[in-house]
Amino acid sequence: MGFLFGRRTLALVATVAAAAAFWRWRSARRAKLDFEWESEISDAIEEGRAEGRISSAPPT
Repeated sequence: MGFLFGRRTLALVATVAAAAAFWRWRSARRAKLDFEWESEISDAIEEGRAEGRISSAPPT
């Protein structure tokens, strides 16, 4: 009784499955890093605005 697919076909299917899994993992990782980066940028912008308000306020 032989295999339905040959060894080369099985190796190709395994390679494609591994590539798809890696692609999904990398995509999720990049999305997480992008979210963290956007959060840091928005925090820095808010800090800059707060400092601008403080420095532009007239002295009392």
